[in-house]
Amino acid sequence: PLANNHISVDCVVIGFDGEQLKVLLIKRVGEEQGEIFHDMKLPGSLIYMDEDLDEAAQRVLNELTGLKNVNLMQFKAFGSKQSRVERIVTIAYLSLVKIDRALSRNLADFEAYWVALQDIKALAFDHNLIIKEALVYIRQYVEINPSALFDLLPRKFTASQLRTLYELIYG
Repeated sequence: PLANNHISVDCVVIGFDGEQLKVLLIKRVGEEQGEIFHDMKLPGSLIYMDEDLDEAAQRVLNELTGLKNVNLMQFKAFGSKQSRVERIVTIAYLSLVKIDRALSRNLADFEAYWVALQDIKALAFDHNLIIKEALVYIRQYVEINPSALFDLLPRKFTASQLRTLYELIYG
């Protein structure tokens, strides 16, 4: 039988605070089909009929975290089976950002938090896999475009910060 597909976008926003690589996650609390959940997930949601994927990614990131004008790029599609009939097709987006006060100012209002990569536990849905694939993509992207590392660094940075960032990505 043909699948009943739903399309969503998930945003992997990875930042560097000078010491650690962190991922922006949001709290997820609720109940679905009798199952109570209290965990974290990537900022993501289903898309509307009248928006394209890039618009949806910007809207979702803004609605769930308050962030605007973040440079997002598509990096992979995922197609997890939710049940025998429904399928969620997720288009994953990636952004590399400097973690600073301006970027983090209102995140707590949205229950969005920077979580160090090594501290990430089991996330909702297939979000651990999406983060893992994002890191693979970053390594490949930086091989081709090493200047992408500067998206993660402050305007003035030390050689030690650059070395730390490089080791975290390729470690």
